[in-house]
Amino acid sequence: MKKKTTQKSNSNLTLILLGCFLVLMIISYFIIGWLLTVFLGVGILIIVGLARLLDKVKNKPKQKKILNIIIIVILSLGILVMLLGILFLTYVVIKAPKFDVNQLNEKEPSILYDIDGNEFERLGTEMREKVTYDELPEVLVDAIVATEDSRFFQHNGFDAPRFFKATLKQLLGDNSAGGASTLSMQVVKNSFTDASQDSGIKGIIRKFTDIYLAVFKLEKNYTKEEIIEFYVNNHYLGGNIYGVEEASQAYFNKSVGELNLSEATIIAGMFKNPGGYSPTLHPDNAAARRKTVLYLMRRHGYITEEEQKLANSIPVASLTKDASGNSTSNGVSPYQSYIDTVVKELDKKYNVNPYKTSLLIYTNMDRSKQEGINRVFNEESYKWVDDQIQSGVSVLDSQTGKLLAVGAGRNRSVGDYNFATDIKRQP
Repeated sequence: MKKKTTQKSNSNLTLILLGCFLVLMIISYFIIGWLLTVFLGVGILIIVGLARLLDKVKNKPKQKKILNIIIIVILSLGILVMLLGILFLTYVVIKAPKFDVNQLNEKEPSILYDIDGNEFERLGTEMREKVTYDELPEVLVDAIVATEDSRFFQHNGFDAPRFFKATLKQLLGDNSAGGASTLSMQVVKNSFTDASQDSGIKGIIRKFTDIYLAVFKLEKNYTKEEIIEFYVNNHYLGGNIYGVEEASQAYFNKSVGELNLSEATIIAGMFKNPGGYSPTLHPDNAAARRKTVLYLMRRHGYITEEEQKLANSIPVASLTKDASGNSTSNGVSPYQSYIDTVVKELDKKYNVNPYKTSLLIYTNMDRSKQEGINRVFNEESYKWVDDQIQSGVSVLDSQTGKLLAVGAGRNRSVGDYNFATDIKRQP
């Protein structure tokens, strides 16, 4: 009778523990996401399994000894991993760049000079026109949040479920998984860390540096609305354009506060790839990206299906025309071919980006020769058969080897393929 009572008691205890386990998993799912919940569940099951094994072999000294050794090895590895993790995080904190508020707001420009010592271009985020959160249209804020960081207003700067989900997918070879950077982490990356370090151990250190600065510096000192302001004002958006106000003026010839849903989703889509999704240079790509942004907005409840269909139905080309019927500016400098060549050389030789680091850059560009090439490429002094034909030109001083002018290609954006310097064969 006593044995049956004990068995019943054990059965009840098992059911209670199972119930507690399921409740813990449900709560964990809503707090840390399904991926971390799986790891937590597996960890608990391993611990329970080892405990049951120890109980079964308590009267078998040889098996108990082997099991104890296994447990000690597992615990030792766990402690070692934990210590290495602590050391890594300490290194990240020590090596993190100083959190300077001025870097969130403004930077000195990089200035380029021609062969005669005259300034011909300024580069950098200081060229942006800043807007406040209250000046942003709701559709643009909703589009950015839905596309870039759907839990922005809930997390503390680091979205753990999304981060580990993307990391797992990347480890499995899914290149479309994305980097899982929150808006706060992207603000940090744009202002403090080196975005070129995206691979290997340097990429891992940079990612955790972004997390540390986003959580413990940015989110601790600024409201969500202020972080949105930093994000929309210091983001590169094609050509020499920084920030949504300048982008709105350049692409749609209107202030950011006047953007409609279709226009707002085009700009929100450009944050991922400004050159590739430019509405003036690549309208088909911009339309495809807009479709994705609108889908995400409807999925997260910001717009209705009818609004989604209506915004998608508007041709991108019709939005980028001003009242006179001319295409609006795409923010590309008339000297962009030469500038891109200089930027690439600075990166290759000195590992520095003039768009982020303030530099005085003295070049050998001859304005008259550069403008002569531009007139040919823009069909002002030569008629091309069609817009598909490409060309690359470099003008050198035969006595000194100085690079005087560059024609990197026709109908291009900042950083596009350079037909004058990148091509490895004859046309």
